[in-house]
Amino acid sequence: MKKDLLRNFSGALLVVFLFIFFYCPLETEDIWWHLNAGRWIVQHHAVPHVDIFPFAERADPWILTQWLGSVIFYLTQDIAGYQGLQLLRACVFLLALGMFFMYARRKMPLAWLFLLIFIMAFGLGTRCLLRPFIFNFIFIQLFLIILFRHQTYGKWTELLWLPLAVLVWGNLHAGSFIYGLSLPALFLLSEVIRYYVSSAARGEVLSKIKNLLLVCGLSAGALFINPYGMTGALFPAKAVFVPGFIDFYGMGHMTAEMRPPIEILSFRGAWFFLLLIPAVGVLGMPRNKSLTHVMLFLTALFSFLYASRAADFFVIVAAYIIVEGLQKLSLAERWRVWPENKKVDRLIYGVMTFLLVINIVHTVQQKVVLSNQAVRKIFLQEDADNPAAAARFLNANGITGRVFNSYEYGGYIGWTSYPRLRPFVDGRQANQCDAKVYLKILADPAQFWPAAEAQYRFDIVLFNANEAFHYRYMDYLITRSDWQLVFVKGPVVVFVKRGKFVLVEKVAKFEERLKTAQVDLETISLPDLSRENIFVAALKDFFDPLPEYVDQRETGAVLYAFGYKAAGIRTFWESIQDWDGRTARYVLSLMVKDYRGER
Repeated sequence: MKKDLLRNFSGALLVVFLFIFFYCPLETEDIWWHLNAGRWIVQHHAVPHVDIFPFAERADPWILTQWLGSVIFYLTQDIAGYQGLQLLRACVFLLALGMFFMYARRKMPLAWLFLLIFIMAFGLGTRCLLRPFIFNFIFIQLFLIILFRHQTYGKWTELLWLPLAVLVWGNLHAGSFIYGLSLPALFLLSEVIRYYVSSAARGEVLSKIKNLLLVCGLSAGALFINPYGMTGALFPAKAVFVPGFIDFYGMGHMTAEMRPPIEILSFRGAWFFLLLIPAVGVLGMPRNKSLTHVMLFLTALFSFLYASRAADFFVIVAAYIIVEGLQKLSLAERWRVWPENKKVDRLIYGVMTFLLVINIVHTVQQKVVLSNQAVRKIFLQEDADNPAAAARFLNANGITGRVFNSYEYGGYIGWTSYPRLRPFVDGRQANQCDAKVYLKILADPAQFWPAAEAQYRFDIVLFNANEAFHYRYMDYLITRSDWQLVFVKGPVVVFVKRGKFVLVEKVAKFEERLKTAQVDLETISLPDLSRENIFVAALKDFFDPLPEYVDQRETGAVLYAFGYKAAGIRTFWESIQDWDGRTARYVLSLMVKDYRGER
C-alpha cells in the first residue's frame, strides 16, 4: 500500500514537473514567421509560391514545405492566444513522453521508467522551441514502434501505417524526409546484412526485406502528396544535399543548433551521459546482439555530436534501445520475482520524489526582471529579450521603412509590424542573396556595409547588441555619424538614418543625454566577493534563483560597450541595487576598474 501511494505520488509529481518544465515563454525565433505565414495561408486558402513578406517590392520564389505546422500554430494562436501556443508545446512534449511511457511500461520496472523519463525530459528540453519539428517526437516514435514490431513478428500490415504517417508528416516538417525515409532504410539495411551473413531463417528475413522495400517506396511516394508536388517533395533533399540551394549550412556558425553540443561537457549535459552509458551497456550485453540497435544508436549518436539539433533524435533512440535491451534481458519479469524489489522501488520512488520536488520549486521560482518588475518565467508569454519594446517604440514614433535587423528578430518584426517595418532577413532565408549580404556585413562591415546601405536604402537598424557575432558590426555602426542611436532596452538597440525622420525631442536627444551622463564612482560600493561562501550561495540560488535576465542590466552592458561608459555604469549599478548577484557584481567591478583607468 505504501509502495502504491509513493508510486502514484511520484508519478503525479512527474507529470506536474513535465508540464511546467515545457510550459515556456515563446522564444524570439522562427515561431513568429510561422504565425505570419499561417495567417496568410488561412486568409488566402492557398500556400505561398513566392515570398509573401518581401523586403523589397520584388517577390522571390518561396516554398513553405512546413505549411501545415504554420497553420496549426496560427489557428492555435487565433483561438487561444500566446498562452494557447505555450499550452500546445507543453502538450506535444507530454504526449511524446506519454507515448514512450505506454510503450515501455510493461518492458521495464515502473520505477526505472519514471527515472528514465525524468532524464529524457532534460534532453528534450534542449529542443524546447515552438517550431514544427516538435511533431517529429511523435512520428519518430511511431516509426520505431512499428519497425521494432515488424522486426519481431514480421507482420507487414502494420508497416502500411508508415506511408500514411508520412502523408501528414511530410506537410509538417522536413523530418519526414530525414527520419521518415532513413529509419525504414536503416532497418532494411540491417535485414539485408543479416540475410547475407546468417543462414538461419533466410526465408523469413527475405520476407522482411520485401516488406521494408515496399514501405520505403510507399513512404517516398507519400512525400509527393503535398501542395507543391514534386517541387515540395524534393525540397528537403535539395536543402540537405545541395549546398547552394538554400544555403542551409551558411549560418551554421551562427546557429547554436547547427554546432556540436559542447554543453554536454558541463553539468547541463549530464542527461547525455545518463542515457549514453545505459544504452551502451545494454548494447554490449551478450544476450542483446542486435545489429539494428547498434546501427540505430550510432546513427543517432553521430547525428547529435555533429549538430545539437539532433538531440531529440538521440534521446528517443537511446531510450528505445534501453527499453528494447532490457526487455530482451527479461528484466521486468526478473524484477517482479526478486525478493528485494519493493525496497528498491520505494528507494527509487523516494529519490524521484525528492528530485521532482526540488526541480519543481526551482522551475517555478525562475524569474526575469522587466522595467524593474520581477516576473516569474512560468507567467511570461514571450521571451524577455525579444524586440517587442523596440517594435512598439518605432510604431509609436511613426518610424517606418526598411530594417537591417538581426535575423532572429526578422520573424517578430514581420508578425507585429509588416509592412510598416520591412525586415531584411528572418529565419526563412527566403532570399539567399540577401542572406549572404547579411553574413558579409557581419564579417566585415567596413568593407560591405557602405555598398549594401546604398543598394538596399536601409532606414533603420534593429539588432541584438549582446550577440557575439554582432559585435563587429555594432562597433562599426556606433562610429558612423550618419546613423543615430535612438533606443536601447536590454540587448535590443535601434539606430535610424540621421535626418531621415522627424523625431520628438526626447528621441532626438537620446544620444546627447547618454554622452553627457555622469556617474559618481564613490557611491558605488563593491563588496568583498572572496568572503561569500560559493556553495551556500549556489544552494540558495537554486531554491530562490536570481533573475535569469534583468533588462536594465543588459541595457547598461550595451551602453558601456557602445562607449557611453558613465551611462552604462550608472544603469548597471542601479540594476544591482535591486537585483544583486555575484556575476553582476564581478562585471560591474571590471567596468569600474576600466573606467577609472581611462580617467
